[in-house]
Amino acid sequence: MLEARPLAPVVSASAACFLSACIGAGLPGATPASAYQHRDPIDLSRLRTTREQAERRPSDARAQFVAGMAHVRAALRGYVQARDPAEFYLERAFRLDADAFPSARVLGRFTNMRSSVFDTSKVPLQVELYRSMASTDGRHPQDLMMPAFHVHGFLAADLALHDLAQGRAVSAWRRVRRLERELEARTQAYPDEIDTFSMAGTFASTFAAALPLGKRKRARQAAEYFEVQQSHWDELSPPARNTGWAPNTRVVFALTQAELWLASGEVTQARRAYDRVLTVAAPSTRIRAQLRRVARHRQTHLQRYAGKTQLLPPWPHGTISCVACHAEETTLPTDTLYVEAELDP
Repeated sequence: MLEARPLAPVVSASAACFLSACIGAGLPGATPASAYQHRDPIDLSRLRTTREQAERRPSDARAQFVAGMAHVRAALRGYVQARDPAEFYLERAFRLDADAFPSARVLGRFTNMRSSVFDTSKVPLQVELYRSMASTDGRHPQDLMMPAFHVHGFLAADLALHDLAQGRAVSAWRRVRRLERELEARTQAYPDEIDTFSMAGTFASTFAAALPLGKRKRARQAAEYFEVQQSHWDELSPPARNTGWAPNTRVVFALTQAELWLASGEVTQARRAYDRVLTVAAPSTRIRAQLRRVARHRQTHLQRYAGKTQLLPPWPHGTISCVACHAEETTLPTDTLYVEAELDP
């Protein structure tokens, strides 16, 4: 069986891409491929070859999955024009044989690139995918094993977004509040599930940006979840800290936490978190250098930015955060980075 590497940490970049436009308005739209400079070198002819092979064998689930994964890898390195064919071939693989390959898991996470900018066109598909993976034995969410609980969380968030897209705002709000309570209960009951703290922090950060009330409170809660994650990084599941697949993930999370502390007005905590961005061990990449540049800028202007909710959602977010975690030589667009003064060189 063809093995698919994880899209990122179990709940890292993919979750960081999730529901960024859940209920609020005015969040950034999709970033075009042309905005990414110095992209990772990849063999674009390989993409064409996989498409041709998939089209020659449209009933072969393996050919569809191979084509889909090739385009996923390209999209996550800044070639976001590969997103549509990635979705097409992964969905075709799922329809042909849902059990032969992890098509549902990969596609469910990958389509977060759409939901993160409030493109709800794939939300019904996401709901179907997560339902296909969800536990059906009627157990309470807190009684589920960690992977099943994470599927439950993604499904709950997708259902909230689906309700919102259908004009059912009250139902969407109730789903969000229920998910927040479940995440809080889960992290209290299972303090050793560090991956769950990643998920909880991601959703809290997203809701802080998207919901009109309680922004600083949710930002502070998200930062606290991420403090557990950062302090126990080596206890994350191996896929969640695989620098070969997602070299920048820890630095992305570290900057996210720092921005959350600053948005919540916690200057001392923010200063310490930005120090972590600058000192944490991580592969040397162009993106890491960008993130450190932002951290130095914030440290210079801590009082200027303290308590400003314009920092939410923390940059990089949405599609950009997916690329930020996975690419090496790509330069991230900064048009959605909130700054009040020019960054130092």
